[in-house]
Amino acid sequence: MSYFRYSQNHKDATYNSASGRPLAAIALRDYLFDSALPSYAKQFISFQTLSERYPAQVRLVPYERLMAQPVDVLACILDHLSGMPSMWPALADAVWLARREHMKVIEKELGRSLDGTRTDRGSHISQVSPGRADARIDERTRADAVAFLDRLGVDTGLFDWPLAEPTATAAA
Repeated sequence: MSYFRYSQNHKDATYNSASGRPLAAIALRDYLFDSALPSYAKQFISFQTLSERYPAQVRLVPYERLMAQPVDVLACILDHLSGMPSMWPALADAVWLARREHMKVIEKELGRSLDGTRTDRGSHISQVSPGRADARIDERTRADAVAFLDRLGVDTGLFDWPLAEPTATAAA
């Protein structure tokens, strides 16, 4: 969702169009099912396959889990990369220093984004809280997207899916 909005406003046609059409003229649902999800599935399935074939080398980590428990998840990633459990005494401090507010101060001092995505308005990457409804997507679209990715071979159990905004029901 956030990448779609970011791309719609991008100055480069590589990002702001699909099949020669401007993204601003394409409905989100059409973009999702005709372009974004098939592309994402191809990329993710390659990671998924590597993870299955080489579990000692490749570990998949849900973004939402990383955001919810950054110190614990990063410790697991570092243990995986080092091949053994270890103590990471400075990890909590490193995570604290990498918090959003601190990064924004550094970017302001540098006069530029550290990763190229942040602008004065913030980042194009929007935060989703697991367990909280996301008003930008309805339940039907969410369910259809999960089913679509599942049919393409993506292990949808590897994701923490945001809840969709509940739809209004008629009173009896």
